[in-house]
Amino acid sequence: MSALRGPAFDREYASNELAYHQTVNGAVAQTLIPSARNPQLKSLLENAAPIFQQHEQHAKRWSKTSTRPGRRTAT
Repeated sequence: MSALRGPAFDREYASNELAYHQTVNGAVAQTLIPSARNPQLKSLLENAAPIFQQHEQHAKRWSKTSTRPGRRTAT
């Protein structure tokens, strides 16, 4: 991404952020919560999961805005 500038950077960055959030949420839901043996850790992950999901939704909206032709996001 270091070679990208302007809208091309914005699009790539937004896409990367969305993929990152999707990966984290998948790991939390499919691996971390089911395998947590410590009740406190499991509770923490379960309580944090909706916050992580909200971040993913924000990244998804941002990604859609960033990828519109002629649309420039703040950098």
